[in-house]
Amino acid sequence: MMNRFGFLVSRTVLLSFILCGLFFLTSCSQHSNTSGIFQTAIRFEDGIIYPRDCDFATPFDEVLKAKGLTEEAINYAREDDRRIVQTISIDGLSDDIREICSFYNDRLASITYNIAVSPGEYDEICTLLQQQAEDYIPEEMMLTTGSLLNGNNMIWQDEKENAIRIEIADVYNSDDKMISVGVYVAKTEEAMEPFMDG
Repeated sequence: MMNRFGFLVSRTVLLSFILCGLFFLTSCSQHSNTSGIFQTAIRFEDGIIYPRDCDFATPFDEVLKAKGLTEEAINYAREDDRRIVQTISIDGLSDDIREICSFYNDRLASITYNIAVSPGEYDEICTLLQQQAEDYIPEEMMLTTGSLLNGNNMIWQDEKENAIRIEIADVYNSDDKMISVGVYVAKTEEAMEPFMDG
């Protein structure tokens, strides 16, 4: 009787240990977003720049679906110019990043990530973005020199002329800066062809 009881207790303890381990691993994967903005925004395929979630020229409704959003995320810059806008969070960067998907002829042309930065965090954010860009984007794509910390905009471009840009602008009526990280389709005839279909 005692042997059977001991067996049940050891089995219960082992099962509890396994369940706790699984719970820990699951909770870590659900709440931990340690990737930087470039890993969140951009992917490379055969040396070509693409948005992370969908390809350039993806139709508006498919982008909305890929982002897991509803029509509430649609923003009309002008009557004939719909954009998809949402606020996202990236650990270590900001909890209030404005993601804007812009379209041409109702097909995805660019995605920008706007980050409002106060004077007190400007140096830290510029240094972080510069380091993440250098770690993630192939060096041979860089078109510009200098650093964000010195107020320089940065541009990278692939062989098809798709581009990644980091641009810094003043915020109207504020000491804050707006740092915009964007991925843009090329303006070449070949790149624009899918935008002209249908």
